[in-house]
Amino acid sequence: MSEAAAIIDVHQHVDWIGRDKAGLIDYLDSVGVGTCWLHSWEEVDGGLDYAYQHLSIRQVFETFEKYPDRIIPFAGVDCRRENPERLLREYKARGARGYGEIKWRISYDSWDAIRMFRLAGQLGMPVTVHIQYPATKMPDWWYGGHIRAFERAVKLCPDTIFLGHAQSWWTHISGDADPEKLDVSYPPGPVTPGGDVPRLLATYPNLYGDLSGGSGLNALTRDPAFGKKFLVEFADKVCYGVDNYDDRLITFIKGCNLPADVYAKIMGGNARKIMPV
Repeated sequence: MSEAAAIIDVHQHVDWIGRDKAGLIDYLDSVGVGTCWLHSWEEVDGGLDYAYQHLSIRQVFETFEKYPDRIIPFAGVDCRRENPERLLREYKARGARGYGEIKWRISYDSWDAIRMFRLAGQLGMPVTVHIQYPATKMPDWWYGGHIRAFERAVKLCPDTIFLGHAQSWWTHISGDADPEKLDVSYPPGPVTPGGDVPRLLATYPNLYGDLSGGSGLNALTRDPAFGKKFLVEFADKVCYGVDNYDDRLITFIKGCNLPADVYAKIMGGNARKIMPV
C-alpha cells in the first residue's frame, strides 16, 4: 500500500466552503490522502444556530456513489427527528459506516442522545461529536454541553466508539482550560498538566481524539514540544483529520519526525482499527 493510499482523513465534508464533490477529491489528491470519512451535519433547530449550514446525508451518499473507493459515508441523524432509530438503521443498510458529525444544541448525556449513541454502538458505527461552549457575544452558538456531559455519555455507552472533536474538546488538552472563559476557543501558550483530554483518552478505551479543525491544529501547535510528545504518548488514540481543505496539519505532523509506527497509526492505522476499510 502506498503512503497516500494508507492515509485516512477521519473528518471531511462536501459541498461546503467552496468545494463540490470533484473539488473534495481534488483536495484529497493534492495532500496525498487516499480515503476520507465523509460527515453530514443535520440539526433540527439549525434556524437558531449562528453558523448552521445543512450538510445532508443525501449529499454524503451522492458523493459515496460517485467515488466509492475514496469515501466512507457517515450519517448524523439528529436524535430529535421522528423515528431516528429507524432512519439510522436504514442508512446503515445503505452503506453508512459511522454516525456523525454529531453537532447538536443539546447536552450529549441527554437520554435522547444516549439512546442513539448506544444504537450506533450496536450497529458498529463510530460516533464523531463536536463540543463547543457558547461565546459571550454569540450565546446561541454551542454544541454538546460541557466536556463532563460528554464524559458521562462515553461512560454510559461502553460499547460505542467515540471521537472527540472541536474547540471545547481540544481546549481541554491543557489543565488550565476554563469553561467560564467562553471566548477562548483557540487558546495560545504552553499546555499545562492535568488536561481533561489526556485524562479521558487514557481512561476510556472507547474514546479517541479527532485532530481535525483549527482546534486540533491549535492544540498541537500552541506548544509544539508538547504537541509532539502528545502524539507519541497517545499514538493509539488519535486520528488524522482536517475538517477543511488545507495542508497545515499534515505538514506539522510530518515535521515532527515521529517514529514510523506512530506516524502510521495516527495517519490511518487507528482509523482502520476503529473501522476496517
